[in-house]
Parts: sequence; C-alpha cells; structure tokens
Amino acid sequence: MPKVSLIIPIYNVEKYLPQCIESVQNQTLKDIEIILVDDGSPDSCGKIADEYAKKDDRIKVIHQENKWLGGARNSGLKIAKGEYISCIDADDYIAPSFCEKLNAFSIKENLDIVSFPFFIVNNAGKVLETTTKEAAFADKSGFYGDEVQKIVFPKLLKSYDLNFNVCFFSRKIIDKGFLFDEDIRYAEDYEAALRVYKLADSVGYLNEPLYYYRQNDESIMHVIKFERLGQIIHLFDLREAFIKENGLETPENLYNSAHLLIKLLIEKFPFVFGTKDKKYSLKKREIKETLKNKSLKTALSRIKLKNLDMGLFGKLCLIGLKLNLPSLIVFMSKRYLKKSS
Repeated sequence: MPKVSLIIPIYNVEKYLPQCIESVQNQTLKDIEIILVDDGSPDSCGKIADEYAKKDDRIKVIHQENKWLGGARNSGLKIAKGEYISCIDADDYIAPSFCEKLNAFSIKENLDIVSFPFFIVNNAGKVLETTTKEAAFADKSGFYGDEVQKIVFPKLLKSYDLNFNVCFFSRKIIDKGFLFDEDIRYAEDYEAALRVYKLADSVGYLNEPLYYYRQNDESIMHVIKFERLGQIIHLFDLREAFIKENGLETPENLYNSAHLLIKLLIEKFPFVFGTKDKKYSLKKREIKETLKNKSLKTALSRIKLKNLDMGLFGKLCLIGLKLNLPSLIVFMSKRYLKKSS
C-alpha cells in the first residue's frame, strides 16, 4: 500500500500537463501512487499520460468518457490505495516536499484532513499571491472531536477557504463512503467540503504553501455565464441544509451564509451583466428572473447595507437587488468592468 495517492483529472490541459505530472514524479517521498484520469480530453492529454506511465510504474492511467471534474475524481478515488489521498488539478503543480511534509504532519498530529495555504501563479508560473494562514488555526495545529463541529463548521459558512481541493485526507474518509456529487459542476470543492468535513474526527492546518494554483484564464472556472448565478444560489441552498442538519442555526451563521451568497453574486455581476455580448433588454430580464428566486430573497432579508463589505460598487448593487432595480445593476456592472479593464 503506497503512503499517498495523488489523483489528477485531465481535460484539455496539454500545455500544462507535463509540468503537473513531473512535479508529482519529483516528490521527495517516493512511496506514492499517481492516478491520471483522462476525462475524455479532446487534445493529446491521453497520449501524454500514457507516455509518462510507460516510464514510471507508479503511474496508473484511466481513460474514460467525459464525466466532468467530480466524475473524474471519483474514478481515481475508487482505485486509490494510498493511506492518504489528495487531488491535484492538471493545470496546477506541487512543491517537491508536498507529500512528505503533509504525510508526516498528518501522522504526527493524528489528522483525518489537513488543509494548507497555496501560491497563486499566472499562466507562466509567476507567483502573483500567496494565500494567508487560516485564522481558525492561529493558535493550534488541529481540532478534534466536537471541536470540528463547533469551530471548523462555522468557517465553512463564511468563506470558501476550507475547500476540498487544497486538502490532504486520510483513507478513512473514502472508506466511510465519500464520493463527489457528479451532478455538481460549479464549486465542486466547496460542496464536497460540506460533506467531507462531517466525516472527519480531526482537522488540521499546515501553515506552509506547497501547492501552486494556476490562475488560468482558459479554464472553465473563468467562463462566466448567466447560469453561473443559479449555481451560486444552489450553493447557498446546500449551506442552508448543512446548517439545519448540524444544529448551526445561530444568527451569526445564518448571516454569514447569506453574506457569502450576496458577495459572490455581486462579484460575478460585471462579467455577466457588464459585457457587450448581449442586449440590455436581455440583461434586465435575467436580473428580474434571478430576483424571483426564493433563496435569494431569503438571503437578501438577512443583509443590511452597512454590513456589506464591498465598497460603493457592492452597496449600489445591493440596493439594486433589494429594490428590484435591474437598470442600476447593469449600469454598475458596466462601470466596474470599464474601470478594471
């Protein structure tokens, strides 16, 4: 049994795939398993994966029809044999000590899940930003038993920091039946986090960036369409269910859940309603359609103008949402996009 299994879903990333695979091959911890899942990639990714597998017996390659990210990861999880597991996106890469340090830390602190900060890099690999230390773990390396629900769960309701992508987890999580929801095709990592942290008896944080997240403008995460707003609202519904299931219905948690929805929606408005690729009348109709959503109305009822930390742009968009003023949202979206370009 290998100490660590690394699962890499592959789709249309031939430009970056060799760097990702080689960063995994060059780990200082050699006792690892590398699972490359060719998710019906239309480019040469499948051939690239096979070539690397011929030269490294630690590499296993799965070729399958496209099942999107959740389905590709599940295919890897179902055959993974490692004592610990992590998922790596194929346009990202990891530090040489990624497996060694996370494996040692997990064993030393007896942790089921370890999260960590990461570097944000551009397409050329230049570091643009380093994510900061997770505040919940400021004074200790991990939380155990009831602490996970009392301290970690509320963090899931106010930010996307503790998502499933930047984590290293014990095989027991998979043995408890965890798999990705293959119908979720936006923010799979956050949806997964709501379920996976419930399966953990211990959660920790290693304050060392070992992962390089590529801010790839060509990735599906940067293609923003109107449908994305509905997906964001669906994440709010999942959060609300998580709150009820775990007895977390405090005023603070309910507010944080709503604030996260409103903030994320408004951040996307310029890229949905500020562009020139559709008519003004269609933009107004889409905003009116969004405002009919019951979940959005629930979230808006919890948010006060003075508490939204998004500057003038955010506050005016919130006014547009609360007063049903699509023209204000379109105007502010166009203005924001023009100023940032």
